Amino acid sequence: MKKLILSVAVVAAMSFASCGTSTKQAEDNGEMLRTKIENCKNPDSLKLYVKQAKEYAGKLVSQGNAAAAKAYLDEVTPVIEKKDPSASAELKGVCCGADSKAKTLAKQVADSTSQAVDSVKDVVADKAGDVKSAVGNAVEQTKEDVSSAADKAKEKVGNAAEKTGDAVKKAAEKTGDAVQNAAEKTKKALGV
Repeated sequence: MKKLILSVAVVAAMSFASCGTSTKQAEDNGEMLRTKIENCKNPDSLKLYVKQAKEYAGKLVSQGNAAAAKAYLDEVTPVIEKKDPSASAELKGVCCGADSKAKTLAKQVADSTSQAVDSVKDVVADKAGDVKSAVGNAVEQTKEDVSSAADKAKEKVGNAAEKTGDAVKKAAEKTGDAVQNAAEKTKKALGV
Protein backbone atom coordinates (compact mmCIF):
# COMPACT_ATOMS: atom_id res chain seq x y z
CA MET A 1 0.00 0.00 0.00
CA LYS A 2 2.86 2.36 0.83
CA LYS A 3 4.44 1.67 -2.55
CA LEU A 4 1.19 2.55 -4.32
CA ILE A 5 0.81 5.85 -2.47
CA LEU A 6 4.48 6.67 -3.03
CA SER A 7 4.10 5.92 -6.79
CA VAL A 8 1.05 8.17 -7.06
CA ALA A 9 2.88 10.97 -5.23
CA VAL A 10 5.88 10.69 -7.54
CA VAL A 11 3.68 10.76 -10.67
CA ALA A 12 1.75 13.77 -9.32
CA ALA A 13 4.97 15.63 -8.54
CA MET A 14 6.30 14.93 -12.03
CA SER A 15 3.10 16.12 -13.67
CA PHE A 16 3.12 19.36 -11.66
CA ALA A 17 6.72 19.96 -12.57
CA SER A 18 6.14 19.29 -16.27
CA CYS A 19 3.17 21.71 -16.59
CA GLY A 20 5.23 24.84 -16.12
CA THR A 21 8.28 23.78 -18.06
CA SER A 22 7.15 24.56 -21.63
CA THR A 23 7.03 28.35 -21.11
CA LYS A 24 9.99 28.31 -18.77
CA GLN A 25 11.92 26.06 -21.13
CA ALA A 26 11.31 28.42 -24.07
CA GLU A 27 12.53 31.35 -22.00
CA ASP A 28 15.53 29.30 -20.91
CA ASN A 29 16.31 28.41 -24.55
CA GLY A 30 16.30 32.11 -25.46
CA GLU A 31 18.51 32.98 -22.50
CA MET A 32 20.82 30.05 -23.19
CA LEU A 33 21.11 31.10 -26.84
CA ARG A 34 21.88 34.69 -25.82
CA THR A 35 24.62 33.43 -23.51
CA LYS A 36 26.10 31.26 -26.30
CA ILE A 37 26.17 34.29 -28.60
CA GLU A 38 27.90 36.43 -25.96
CA ASN A 39 30.56 33.78 -25.34
CA CYS A 40 31.06 32.70 -28.98
CA LYS A 41 34.45 33.25 -30.58
CA ASN A 42 34.03 31.15 -33.75
CA PRO A 43 32.40 33.07 -36.70
CA ASP A 44 30.82 29.91 -38.11
CA SER A 45 29.25 29.03 -34.76
CA LEU A 46 28.09 32.64 -34.41
CA LYS A 47 26.24 32.38 -37.74
CA LEU A 48 24.56 29.19 -36.50
CA TYR A 49 23.55 30.93 -33.25
CA VAL A 50 22.23 33.93 -35.21
CA LYS A 51 20.11 31.56 -37.29
CA GLN A 52 18.81 29.93 -34.10
CA ALA A 53 18.09 33.37 -32.59
CA LYS A 54 16.17 34.30 -35.72
CA GLU A 55 14.16 31.06 -35.50
CA TYR A 56 13.50 31.66 -31.80
CA ALA A 57 12.25 35.21 -32.50
CA GLY A 58 10.15 33.91 -35.39
CA LYS A 59 8.64 31.31 -33.07
CA LEU A 60 7.75 34.04 -30.57
CA VAL A 61 6.15 36.10 -33.34
CA SER A 62 4.16 33.11 -34.64
CA GLN A 63 2.86 32.55 -31.10
CA GLY A 64 1.56 36.11 -31.18
CA ASN A 65 4.24 37.52 -28.93
CA ALA A 66 5.89 40.04 -31.26
CA ALA A 67 6.77 42.33 -28.33
CA ALA A 68 8.82 39.58 -26.65
CA ALA A 69 10.51 38.77 -29.97
CA LYS A 70 11.42 42.42 -30.48
CA ALA A 71 12.74 42.71 -26.91
CA TYR A 72 14.81 39.54 -27.40
CA LEU A 73 16.26 40.77 -30.69
CA ASP A 74 16.96 44.21 -29.19
CA GLU A 75 18.93 42.40 -26.50
CA VAL A 76 20.85 40.08 -28.83
CA THR A 77 21.49 42.32 -31.86
CA PRO A 78 24.05 44.68 -30.23
CA VAL A 79 26.13 41.69 -29.09
CA ILE A 80 26.06 40.18 -32.59
CA GLU A 81 26.94 43.53 -34.20
CA LYS A 82 30.05 43.77 -32.02
CA LYS A 83 31.18 40.30 -33.02
CA ASP A 84 30.12 40.27 -36.70
CA PRO A 85 28.12 43.20 -38.18
CA SER A 86 27.29 41.25 -41.33
CA ALA A 87 25.60 38.50 -39.26
CA SER A 88 23.30 40.99 -37.51
CA ALA A 89 21.75 41.96 -40.87
CA GLU A 90 20.03 38.57 -40.93
CA LEU A 91 18.08 39.45 -37.76
CA LYS A 92 16.77 42.72 -39.12
CA GLY A 93 13.26 42.47 -40.43
CA VAL A 94 12.18 39.48 -38.30
CA CYS A 95 9.90 41.63 -36.13
CA CYS A 96 9.38 44.28 -38.76
CA GLY A 97 8.27 41.59 -41.19
CA ALA A 98 5.84 40.26 -38.60
CA ASP A 99 4.52 43.75 -37.90
CA SER A 100 4.18 44.35 -41.62
CA LYS A 101 2.36 41.04 -42.07
CA ALA A 102 0.07 41.87 -39.14
CA LYS A 103 -0.67 45.30 -40.62
CA THR A 104 -1.32 43.76 -44.03
CA LEU A 105 -3.66 41.17 -42.51
CA ALA A 106 -5.43 43.86 -40.48
CA LYS A 107 -5.88 45.95 -43.64
CA GLN A 108 -7.20 42.91 -45.52
CA VAL A 109 -9.67 42.20 -42.72
CA ALA A 110 -10.75 45.86 -42.68
CA ASP A 111 -11.16 45.88 -46.46
CA SER A 112 -13.14 42.62 -46.38
CA THR A 113 -15.32 43.97 -43.62
CA SER A 114 -15.90 47.20 -45.54
CA GLN A 115 -16.80 45.26 -48.68
CA ALA A 116 -19.17 43.04 -46.70
CA VAL A 117 -20.85 46.09 -45.15
CA ASP A 118 -21.19 47.72 -48.59
CA SER A 119 -22.63 44.51 -49.98
CA VAL A 120 -25.13 44.26 -47.14
CA LYS A 121 -26.09 47.92 -47.64
CA ASP A 122 -26.68 47.29 -51.34
CA VAL A 123 -28.81 44.22 -50.62
CA VAL A 124 -30.81 46.11 -47.98
CA ALA A 125 -31.31 49.05 -50.35
CA ASP A 126 -32.46 46.69 -53.12
CA LYS A 127 -34.85 44.90 -50.77
CA ALA A 128 -36.14 48.24 -49.44
CA GLY A 129 -36.80 49.31 -53.04
CA ASP A 130 -38.59 46.03 -53.69
CA VAL A 131 -40.69 46.47 -50.54
CA LYS A 132 -41.51 50.07 -51.48
CA SER A 133 -42.50 48.95 -54.97
CA ALA A 134 -44.62 46.12 -53.59
CA VAL A 135 -46.34 48.48 -51.14
CA GLY A 136 -46.95 50.99 -53.97
CA ASN A 137 -48.41 48.23 -56.13
CA ALA A 138 -50.60 47.05 -53.27
CA VAL A 139 -51.85 50.60 -52.66
CA GLU A 140 -52.65 51.05 -56.37
CA GLN A 141 -54.41 47.68 -56.49
CA THR A 142 -56.39 48.60 -53.37
CA LYS A 143 -57.41 51.92 -54.96
CA GLU A 144 -58.49 50.09 -58.11
CA ASP A 145 -60.41 47.50 -56.07
CA VAL A 146 -62.16 50.22 -54.04
CA SER A 147 -63.00 52.19 -57.19
CA SER A 148 -64.32 49.05 -58.89
CA ALA A 149 -66.40 48.16 -55.84
CA ALA A 150 -67.79 51.71 -55.70
CA ASP A 151 -68.66 51.57 -59.41
CA LYS A 152 -70.40 48.22 -58.96
CA ALA A 153 -72.30 49.51 -55.93
CA LYS A 154 -73.32 52.64 -57.84
CA GLU A 155 -74.47 50.50 -60.76
CA LYS A 156 -76.48 48.22 -58.47
CA VAL A 157 -78.06 51.21 -56.71
CA GLY A 158 -78.89 52.70 -60.13
CA ASN A 159 -80.37 49.40 -61.28
CA ALA A 160 -82.37 49.12 -58.06
CA ALA A 161 -83.67 52.68 -58.45
CA GLU A 162 -84.62 52.00 -62.08
CA LYS A 163 -86.39 48.79 -61.11
CA THR A 164 -88.12 50.57 -58.28
CA GLY A 165 -89.19 53.34 -60.68
CA ASP A 166 -90.49 50.75 -63.14
CA ALA A 167 -92.33 48.92 -60.36
CA VAL A 168 -93.92 52.18 -59.14
CA LYS A 169 -94.92 53.06 -62.71
CA LYS A 170 -96.47 49.63 -63.27
CA ALA A 171 -98.19 49.85 -59.91
CA ALA A 172 -99.52 53.29 -60.84
CA GLU A 173 -100.72 51.98 -64.18
CA LYS A 174 -102.40 49.00 -62.53
CA THR A 175 -103.93 51.27 -59.93
CA GLY A 176 -105.13 53.59 -62.70
CA ASP A 177 -106.52 50.62 -64.62
CA ALA A 178 -108.21 49.28 -61.51
CA VAL A 179 -109.72 52.68 -60.76
CA GLN A 180 -110.92 52.94 -64.38
CA ASN A 181 -112.44 49.45 -64.24
CA ALA A 182 -114.09 50.25 -60.93
CA ALA A 183 -115.46 53.48 -62.34
CA GLU A 184 -116.86 51.67 -65.40
CA LYS A 185 -118.42 48.96 -63.25
CA THR A 186 -119.93 51.61 -61.01
CA LYS A 187 -121.33 53.43 -64.04
CA LYS A 188 -122.80 50.22 -65.36
CA ALA A 189 -124.29 49.39 -62.06
CA LEU A 190 -125.78 52.82 -61.78
CA GLY A 191 -126.81 52.77 -65.34
CA VAL A 192 -125.13 55.87 -66.28
